[in-house]
Amino acid sequence: MQMHLVIEFPELPPLHFRADAGAARAFRAEMARWHRHVSIRLDDAVLPTMRPLPCHRLFEKT
Repeated sequence: MQMHLVIEFPELPPLHFRADAGAARAFRAEMARWHRHVSIRLDDAVLPTMRPLPCHRLFEKT
């Protein structure tokens, strides 16, 4: 299942991407460990026009 990620850095516009659920959750967990001021929301509002999360394969479980 694909998920919609909304990535928000302070003072920047939100970024919208899509990724498989496992990769999205792993990305959010890693970002929480390293970047305290970044907000990442996940939902199921995926649109076909959304770009895939860059480097999403790094967060996919094999």
